[in-house]
Amino acid sequence: MADLLELQNGLRVVRLHFDPAEGTEYEYVEVKNVGPTSLDLSKVRFASGIDFRFPKITLAIDESVSLAENRVQYETVHGMSTPVIGQYDEKLSNDGETLRLEISPHGFLIQEFRYEETWHPSADGGGDYLKVVDEDATSDAWNTAAQWTTGTDAITDPYALWIQSNLNTLEAATAARLADPDRDGLTNLIEWFIGLDPTNYGESGLLEPVASDPTQATFRYTRNLDSSGLIYRIQESGDLINWRDAIVTEDMSTGVSGNIDHREVTIEQTADSRLFRRLEVETAP
Repeated sequence: MADLLELQNGLRVVRLHFDPAEGTEYEYVEVKNVGPTSLDLSKVRFASGIDFRFPKITLAIDESVSLAENRVQYETVHGMSTPVIGQYDEKLSNDGETLRLEISPHGFLIQEFRYEETWHPSADGGGDYLKVVDEDATSDAWNTAAQWTTGTDAITDPYALWIQSNLNTLEAATAARLADPDRDGLTNLIEWFIGLDPTNYGESGLLEPVASDPTQATFRYTRNLDSSGLIYRIQESGDLINWRDAIVTEDMSTGVSGNIDHREVTIEQTADSRLFRRLEVETAP
């Protein structure tokens, strides 16, 4: 029962975007550990209002995570560095409703409250979200308008700003990380990483050969310095199906122009190797 008491004392809903001006797809709920110990969320679920079972994660002290109605749309505003742990079923009511956090399968209560659309008109389709005023208040306070204020989601994440600047849209069909608006075979994630224009077909920026000998090969590539939340690696394959990480002996900057870092990478190779190489980019876990 110690885990239940820790969850009851520490896990709180601290932000609700229940009626976004842009539409239902931009809804989200943020929960936070406001208690003195880390929290195991593996058995926690939203049982009322929305339907969501938390994955096997531990929430550190003062750490927050978000649940989104549509993860892709969430990322177009908040980017990929914001911790969104999944999509929930159903949707938040625009007219107010009761949200219940509990431990499954027994249904022990963690937190339950009702929000109202009349509390703050700017959050009722006006573009603002609700956020709590006092995270340490008693649980009953969540049922009152005085416990909530409003805020606006300004786009500050580098990826979201890049999408807006280059595509002038936040629509999932073109703004998603794996979308390819210019159909050049490079996803938005890749184009952002290497600093290309996602609307310009045929730009170069992937691995470009510089030098090669029987023991090593050197390639040139670019990296957007704003893409610090990404992991990248050089990979090689003999059949374009099975890929492995190349052995990198040197990866150095040769100069910076604006926010683009020009780099050269040297990898080991053997004289008889006929390999394809690629630059793989992914988000940090």
